[in-house]
Amino acid sequence: MGALDAFLAGNRDDLLIERSRTGLWLCATSVTVFGFTDPFMHPGLLRPIYTMKAAQLALIALFFLILRRPLTRTQAVYVAFAGVVMIAVTTAWSGIISGDDLTTPLLLTTLTMGTAALLPWGVRPQIFTQMVTALCVVWIGTTIGRYRAYLPIVVVVSSSFSIYMAYALERYRIEQLRGRKALADSQ
Repeated sequence: MGALDAFLAGNRDDLLIERSRTGLWLCATSVTVFGFTDPFMHPGLLRPIYTMKAAQLALIALFFLILRRPLTRTQAVYVAFAGVVMIAVTTAWSGIISGDDLTTPLLLTTLTMGTAALLPWGVRPQIFTQMVTALCVVWIGTTIGRYRAYLPIVVVVSSSFSIYMAYALERYRIEQLRGRKALADSQ
């Protein structure tokens, strides 16, 4: 671990916290919008679907509360990852409840692409995010009993792209921090 990495790990990362909150708002909006379509798409499953949506919104509210506390970068990464896992698992579970083996994997792919673009957390958390969403896609396919041959291709392509995105964005952010640190040290 280099000096800059140690510095980053022990200090507060306001950008990661802000972006995590933005991601939570996007997820809460998505859960709500899909809730308006459910009476038309799954009229016979409203009770279990709305129960899951209520759980999702309650967990999102809990993560908002956690993100109000002062967190180091390392803590913020763990909290953000836990939030992503919660969204992925509850989204997969909602897909299983509704029998949706097409839209839900696409939502999970969107989640992985969104985390790569939104969260400045680096490659490792993004790899773990990909692993979680891939397992969720497998969980959906095996539980519903219909396996789509193209889904592994979507997961692999989105995995590769989102991991590279996370790498490139984190590398750029660290170079910016190094430049700022060098400038501050020279003054």
